[in-house]
Amino acid sequence: MKNIRRKAENEGQIQQTSFGPMILLSQQDQDKLKKAEDKIKATNSDLSKTVRAIKKREKHAITSLRNGYKWTNILLVPIVVVLLGLVVILTRRQRIAAR
Repeated sequence: MKNIRRKAENEGQIQQTSFGPMILLSQQDQDKLKKAEDKIKATNSDLSKTVRAIKKREKHAITSLRNGYKWTNILLVPIVVVLLGLVVILTRRQRIAAR
């Protein structure tokens, strides 16, 4: 910023206004500034799209993990309880049969 101000002062491109000093730009400099602003907007747009895509993948991964836990609780836990019940029943039968 200081370099721009110094260059503008050397070239006589600073104009005093009621709002403070204003730098007058040539058409070529205005075009460069417009191109830079357009490039910044495009980059911001690309970054926003990338962030949205990452958030979407993250949300999908979290949902997938939650569904995995849910189905584990719905299916696996009752199966384990039934198997433990069968083991208890079979061990009791063996004890009773051994008497």
